Amino acid sequence: MRQKKSAGLQPGPEKIQALFDAMFGGIFDTALIHDENGIILDVNPAGVDLLGWNTTKLVGRHITEILGGSDDHILCSGSENLLAENLGIETYLVSRSGKRINVEARLNTLELEGESCVLLIARDISDRNMEKETMNWQSELLRKIIDSLAHSFVVIDVSDYRILAANTAGEKLGLGQGVLCHEGFYN
Repeated sequence: MRQKKSAGLQPGPEKIQALFDAMFGGIFDTALIHDENGIILDVNPAGVDLLGWNTTKLVGRHITEILGGSDDHILCSGSENLLAENLGIETYLVSRSGKRINVEARLNTLELEGESCVLLIARDISDRNMEKETMNWQSELLRKIIDSLAHSFVVIDVSDYRILAANTAGEKLGLGQGVLCHEGFYN
């Protein structure tokens, strides 16, 4: 039995626009569309929040406004390669206040009303980078503390009893990385 098509599901221009608005507005990351000349055509609410711009003040500006004012930015100078290869890259955007925001960005082409445009999707990774920096700082601090101990300190792999790491005092006694612990201690 054939099903009758619902008149409500046939996409007209208004419904397509409403669908686009709902999808574009619902993206949690920054989504920004600019034309092939770099003029910003639209930005979603997440982008407004991240960049600190009012939508109406950002639309019509050049993309370099959020790239630190430079055409040398990878999202300008390397955009053809990024579009062709659909790569995600770590880079930065600049907020209205001038704050540099670390992002993971991806570019895609799309056609709007017969014009070729670029869709920039950018995820704020500032917290991720801060966590990495904190972990690196903590690791370095722990390494310095262990290295400053007057007695030997070693980390042993329990599967084969090889020394994985040793502080300076341990290395002076021949307890370096890769040494079997029984050879180092009892040789």
